[in-house]
Amino acid sequence: MQLKLYVQMEVRDAQGRLVRRYRRHLGRSLVLQYLQHFKTQLSHVAVATNKDTGGTNRTIDTPPNVGTGYLLSTVDVGGEASRGIVVGSGSNAEAMTDYALQTQIAHGTGSGQLSHGAETFGPTSESATQASFTFQRVFTNNSGASINVRETAIYGETDLSGAGTAYFCIVREVESGNVAVGALQTLTVTFTFTITT
Repeated sequence: MQLKLYVQMEVRDAQGRLVRRYRRHLGRSLVLQYLQHFKTQLSHVAVATNKDTGGTNRTIDTPPNVGTGYLLSTVDVGGEASRGIVVGSGSNAEAMTDYALQTQIAHGTGSGQLSHGAETFGPTSESATQASFTFQRVFTNNSGASINVRETAIYGETDLSGAGTAYFCIVREVESGNVAVGALQTLTVTFTFTITT
């Protein structure tokens, strides 16, 4: 059995017409924090070296002690850039030890900013040899100028051992070139998680 992650981006104009659809490609970069979260949930043994998106080592809570129930929660109704699908302009190659975007693009309407919409999840599709679901977010450029996107990531919020929560990067992808999002255009980023036999 294999776990695969696919990434696709498309840009649309202010009227919703397709400007460019980028080729759907196989992702290369589930990062260390993904594996550490998985191991903690299976073993109920906390790992103290989960690096959050700010670069601080954290100890995540172990079941059944999870306080708020947050384990890589990505759900956001829009307007938040600390969890869910996020984008940036950095071009450094992916590494298993990545813990954040190289250069994150902030939420907003100011210079160099994109408005972050709500995340949506597609239904799980199943067949005899494959199952998958999609995870998507739309970003709107109300900054008045074109913005280049080069990297994407998924951030999730998780309960910490003791108290509080922190944000962790579980995926970081770098595109082969800039994805230009013009003024008033939208960028849709879709991740597809798939398991195959």
